[in-house]
Amino acid sequence: MELDEMWKSMGLCLFPSIWEIQILCVTVVVIIGLYYVLFDSLVSNNGGREEEEGIRKEEQDAKDKISKIKGEPTANTAYVVQVELLAAKSLVAASINGTSDPYAIITCAEQKRFSSMVPGTRNPIWGEDFNFFVDSIPSEVCLQIRIVQVPESSRSLDRLAGADARRRISSDRPVPTVVHQKPGPMQTTFELPPDEVVAHKYSCALERSFLYHGWMYVSDWHICFHSNVFKKQIKVVIPYGDIDEIRRSTHALINPAITIVLRPGAGGHGVPPLGSPDGRMKYMFASFWNRGHTMNTIERYKKKYHEMIEAEKKEWQQSEMRAHSMRNWRVETPPPEQKVDVAKKVEPFVKEEVLVSIYNDTFPCTAEQFFLHLFSNDSKFIAEYRNQRKDLDLNIGQWHMTEDYDGEVREITCRSICKSPMCPPYTALTEGQHVVFSQDKTNLIFETVQQVHDVPFGSYFEIHCRWIAQTTSPLSCNIEIIVGAHFKKWCLMQSKIKSGAVDEYKVEVEQMIQIARELIQNASSATDTQPPPLEE
Repeated sequence: MELDEMWKSMGLCLFPSIWEIQILCVTVVVIIGLYYVLFDSLVSNNGGREEEEGIRKEEQDAKDKISKIKGEPTANTAYVVQVELLAAKSLVAASINGTSDPYAIITCAEQKRFSSMVPGTRNPIWGEDFNFFVDSIPSEVCLQIRIVQVPESSRSLDRLAGADARRRISSDRPVPTVVHQKPGPMQTTFELPPDEVVAHKYSCALERSFLYHGWMYVSDWHICFHSNVFKKQIKVVIPYGDIDEIRRSTHALINPAITIVLRPGAGGHGVPPLGSPDGRMKYMFASFWNRGHTMNTIERYKKKYHEMIEAEKKEWQQSEMRAHSMRNWRVETPPPEQKVDVAKKVEPFVKEEVLVSIYNDTFPCTAEQFFLHLFSNDSKFIAEYRNQRKDLDLNIGQWHMTEDYDGEVREITCRSICKSPMCPPYTALTEGQHVVFSQDKTNLIFETVQQVHDVPFGSYFEIHCRWIAQTTSPLSCNIEIIVGAHFKKWCLMQSKIKSGAVDEYKVEVEQMIQIARELIQNASSATDTQPPPLEE
């Protein structure tokens, strides 16, 4: 009996229960599902690899094309052709005032490079290098210099929808696109046209949920702002044509700010502006180092923009009137003997408004003798003065005529000694000189423009100087020297640099006057000691 019960219990144990059957079914379903998932991922990975290889190949081809455009070597190039663009001389004038805005286009194989534009000159100096990468040599290099006058207000604002102030250029007056070799923040950050350059740059903050600190860029056509706080990019581009009002304001009662109110219908470009109670959109910028200077700069450039637009409208109206008159009237060309020569308009060599008088005295010579002894091509005055200063690498050019200025000009370069603790021991110096006589040679004007290259803010300013010699008697002349610092861009130390430059030039003038008097005295003594000619 006990044996039968034992076999019955063992038989029941050999059959699975319902719960075990359910667990088994679920396990099988899970295994089959995992198998299909892993199989699909394996297939997709194989296809993804092929797709990635195709994308990488396309990216490599695109990088090779971009490298050719930027002048960078690629893996397939074998030779590098380096072209150095130095200068050009006596180009054809493209405008009625005798100037041009030349730039160069250099082509090698299928690659093209653009030089920077040199505005307002017929004798441009570039000093730029361009690299071309070719597969074989020799390769043909073509140089083309464009001298078409570029209007100041010409811009391409197709990227900014809503900016209605655009330069409308007729098809019969082709104007080139000015391409700079090295794009600035206006191109790399805001994707503006290549000829848009930064005139002023200010540190400030844009009001949003909190102040986003960044930089404000002011150009001839736009006010831009860029911030990168906590890896959040904020960009604002405001055309002057969209601005209705610029006013002073405050943020948090104590922080001086500038509020730019946009005209109705304008919304700016980039980060959306804030709303105002009157329905107009606005941007508020705060945390300026010098709010007053920034405010004056923005208002000045806005006024300049509107004056430029008005001048453009008048120009187009006059062009239409001239075209209408040409269609209805026949213009007769006067004979050659009836043509009247128009006086050529020349540019000033120095800025008159920055000059102040630092010296006024009499010299024992005429104005003509003063020039011959001190500033002629055969004179040793410049070399003696630079030698006493212990300047190096002096190079004095020859006087020559130019169409840009009356009289003659020349250029002097050297490495001038610098005693300031903020400067290197020797700094590169370029000095342009200009001389003009009156018709009777009794009045002389000698002008110089000095540009230093290795000092802080050296590219921001120039030292302008003018020597005025007036013959008062057959043996004497009056010499007046006026000097000043002309700033091409504003900087923080502007007043200090201006006063320091004038004081330093006064010291240099004392040394130059001493050397000049010695040379003139020696020349007069040599003339007096010459024996009289023998009588026959």
